[in-house]
Amino acid sequence: MNVRTKIIGATVLILAICLVGTSVFMARLAEQRMVTANSSHLSSLGGVAQREFESLMKGGHAYRVQDLLENMLKTPVITSARILSTKGIIMRSGTPGEAGQKVPLFKMPDEGPKTIRQQSTLTHLIPIKNRSECFACHGEIAKHLGVLELGYDISPGIEEVVSTNRFLLMAGLLTLTIVAGTLIVTITRVVSYPVELFSDCMKSVREGSLNTNISLRGRDEIARLGQSFNTMMDEVKALYDRTLKKERDISRVKAELDHKVMLEELNTQLQHKVKEVESANKAVLSLSKELKHKNVELERMVDRLKRINEVGSVLTSIINHEELLKIIIKTASETLRVLKGTIHVQKGTGKPITIAYRANTGFVDTDSGSVELDSHFQEMLRDGKQVFQNEGAASGGTAKKTVLGVPLRMKGQIIGGILLEESADGSHITHDDLEVLETMSNQAVVALENAWLYETVKSNYFGTIQSLVNALEASDRYTKGHSERVRFLGMELARYLGLDYRELEVLEHAAILHDIGKIGIDSTILNKEDELTNTEFSLIRAHPIIGDEILGPIGTLEGVRTTILQHHERYDGKGYPYGISGEEITTKARILAVIDTFDAMLTDRPYRKALSLEQALDEVKKGSGTQFDPAVVSAFFQMIKENEELMETTGYTTS
Repeated sequence: MNVRTKIIGATVLILAICLVGTSVFMARLAEQRMVTANSSHLSSLGGVAQREFESLMKGGHAYRVQDLLENMLKTPVITSARILSTKGIIMRSGTPGEAGQKVPLFKMPDEGPKTIRQQSTLTHLIPIKNRSECFACHGEIAKHLGVLELGYDISPGIEEVVSTNRFLLMAGLLTLTIVAGTLIVTITRVVSYPVELFSDCMKSVREGSLNTNISLRGRDEIARLGQSFNTMMDEVKALYDRTLKKERDISRVKAELDHKVMLEELNTQLQHKVKEVESANKAVLSLSKELKHKNVELERMVDRLKRINEVGSVLTSIINHEELLKIIIKTASETLRVLKGTIHVQKGTGKPITIAYRANTGFVDTDSGSVELDSHFQEMLRDGKQVFQNEGAASGGTAKKTVLGVPLRMKGQIIGGILLEESADGSHITHDDLEVLETMSNQAVVALENAWLYETVKSNYFGTIQSLVNALEASDRYTKGHSERVRFLGMELARYLGLDYRELEVLEHAAILHDIGKIGIDSTILNKEDELTNTEFSLIRAHPIIGDEILGPIGTLEGVRTTILQHHERYDGKGYPYGISGEEITTKARILAVIDTFDAMLTDRPYRKALSLEQALDEVKKGSGTQFDPAVVSAFFQMIKENEELMETTGYTTS
């Protein structure tokens, strides 16, 4: 692919991307404006219809409401005009035969009018409030008597937007074609032709023609390059002529001199030239090595700065302080190319944490007690000063290790430090590396402070959660301790399945709060020993939705709310509240479904006695593939098999 093709292709590609992006943006903007205008018109029509409806109702002319709805349907853009109950039942409609039907997916507006778009139709919902003049017929209890619904057809506007966008796209394509053609002509004349001319001239020079010249007009860079080429060829030809003349003179002198004298002089000259060349080669070699060393150092510093920036971005996204400390010491060790790194941190009077990293083996198990703070580390923590030791080999050939360390300061207090150690010859460690480590330590302190702050907030929040759960279980004597057992066993299964710490945190909160919706259910229903009525059973089945609504105002619990909402869904789609199935249910909700059901079977309930452990396990196995995710069930049984004491640890009786 030649240069011309590359330049034209890149330019056309950029223009095409800009054209497509602009077209998409304009299309969306036009459609948005069209929808906004139609929504405003529909709101105006809705206001008129609402006032007319209220006027008829106040005047006692309810029989004329049907005429009002039918007259509105005569407007070309109005597709439906209906009066709905608060539960979505069609009470009156301008379209014959719709009365008594239920509107699918109906949701009562909270306060004022609401407009909803459904493909090419706008639906305007206006709540009919229960005013004082309506109390005589409808009573004072209900806040709303129903909803006035108007359907508005926006398909003509959509077609107009599509037509306009098609015209703009065709105009853009035409412009793109003209620009591409202009580029081809311009680049051919300005770039391709001079390049081909240069290529032909170089070919002539290679074949031995020193009288080659390039004829280019203009004052641009390529024309000046052609002039420089011509000047260079003139100098080469002159040099060639002078060299040829000198060779003829030397031949004439050689004929006049004695053969022996000539050889001695030539040998002397040759030796001198050889020495000069050797000296020049040594100087060039020395400069080359120095330049190479400088380039290596520069690349190393650039790479370190790049890694520091990358680490800074990563650290701010991590909220688990132990995971944070591991990333800090691993990154510092790899960036500064040391064999051993240790980080030690203590928060207030709490238990200190020490993590060590080895280049060849990875992290050292800190629980084994094998990580100890050496004298350098203890001195750094005591005095708060940096440590730098790079003394190479001591007298007698004994090696001294290289040590590099900085303390970690938070709000003026030393909370720990980072110490890096190299092998016997750590010659590549410099004071610049100490500055790099200091920068990384500052980033580490900021990230660590954020992580500790998050853990404090999490602890306070979790205490509030536990209070809510205690309040719930106080109203249901049969489920005491249920949430805690579900939390413990659910977390064990989630870890066994390999969920990361973020998902574990969401599952932990969801397990504690999964029955929070029962707060909104009368305790007499929860503790009823007789068979529940259909209404009572419907209330029980609504507790996931109630729990979702209770936690709704807390924006950080989105994942927790989803898990709670889905924990009674079934893998085969026969669960509640929405009947979703398979992978539509989140992994955390599928885990919670198994553990919640398992614990419930092992607990006395008002309507039955608790099952034995073997019976409960058999029921879980029977539900695999229907009620439960078979992969989760399989992992659950495998986990129990590998940890035989898990059931007793959770609090279940195994005998």
